[in-house]
Amino acid sequence: MVPESVTDATPLLGAERYQAVANHTPALAHQYGLTTAQVEHLLGRYGSLVREVLALGVSDPALLAPIPGAPRYLLVEAVYAVTHEGALHVADIIERRLRIAMEYGHRGVECAAPIAQVVAPYLGWSATEVTAEVDGYAATVAALLSAEQEATDAGANEMVARVSDPRSRIDVSQDR
Repeated sequence: MVPESVTDATPLLGAERYQAVANHTPALAHQYGLTTAQVEHLLGRYGSLVREVLALGVSDPALLAPIPGAPRYLLVEAVYAVTHEGALHVADIIERRLRIAMEYGHRGVECAAPIAQVVAPYLGWSATEVTAEVDGYAATVAALLSAEQEATDAGANEMVARVSDPRSRIDVSQDR
């Protein structure tokens, strides 16, 4: 038997005091040097946690700049995905955390390098690892685009299977 759902009683992250924070949109925009549209976008994504996201830009204001290739998003969001949401790879940030892959025709390929470079210090990546992340993401997108042209599922699966998964570089031995 499946237990009854509790989602109707589970508060959503960022929902608490949302309206109070939303009422300060112009002040937040002024404080962080952003437009009200940028703050509204952040509110739509993070709710009342928007201050937590923006706080990462206090010590490094360059993080408050738009992501090259995805100007609706800020670099600070990529860092937040790593520091607060557990993202470990460029693909995770682009596809799942920020959803850039669904919103832009380039599927995030144009954003991969700037995102990898900005999160590298937080993940302890070397220049070689940054390059591997960017190249791996570009190869994955190329394979997916090729797979979309295949006439059969088997052909599409074969195209995607040729690309190595960057997650294979993660040591999960401690998880066993």
